[in-house]
Amino acid sequence: MHNINNLRIYQKARENLRAVHQLKRRGRDFGDLANQLERSAISVVSNIAEGAAQDSNKQCLRFLGYARASNTELKSQIELLSDIGKITNDHPLLDQLDHLGAMISAFMARLR
Repeated sequence: MHNINNLRIYQKARENLRAVHQLKRRGRDFGDLANQLERSAISVVSNIAEGAAQDSNKQCLRFLGYARASNTELKSQIELLSDIGKITNDHPLLDQLDHLGAMISAFMARLR
């Protein structure tokens, strides 16, 4: 069991959620992607929290895997926004999501 408030990946995931929320609020019409962006970002945070609450590393790893997958899903949605011209292709959130994905993978490696 891990204290989520001490996990850097949890804090980073929350930062990314706030960034997604700001992007959505300031952005042009993102259509169907608008709500999906937020759901994916929420899923990353929620799965990290749920994994941290598990009693075993094996169970924690399962939820961290879900978090990493949701993070990748979120990155692909941001890329789609770029593809359709709603945001620039160098949006800083893309790098932030790559960084979080690497952080989750590194944490998973330590738990194995």
